[in-house]
Amino acid sequence: PERFARRILEHLDLRVDTVVGGDTLPERKPSPAPLLEALRRLGVAPGDAAMLGDGVQDLRAGKAAGVRTIAALWGFRSEAELRAEGADEYRLTPSGLEP
Repeated sequence: PERFARRILEHLDLRVDTVVGGDTLPERKPSPAPLLEALRRLGVAPGDAAMLGDGVQDLRAGKAAGVRTIAALWGFRSEAELRAEGADEYRLTPSGLEP
């Protein structure tokens, strides 16, 4: 939920430009609505964005939103499940993800 995400970010003293939680909109991933809302708030076009996710719902939302999809193979779901979704890119570790 958004309120918990904001509290965690505040506790960690992390500043982000926008937060869209699972309860922010009526629809949740794999709907593209949360991702598209975040992009709208940030003023970023889908073609200029990427969705990094460790779940099939992340990759499905990214594809539906028209953004590049990156499967985080170190995360929540198995590598086989994520590869079956057909992401644009696969990462074994978080290294190299810095801008």
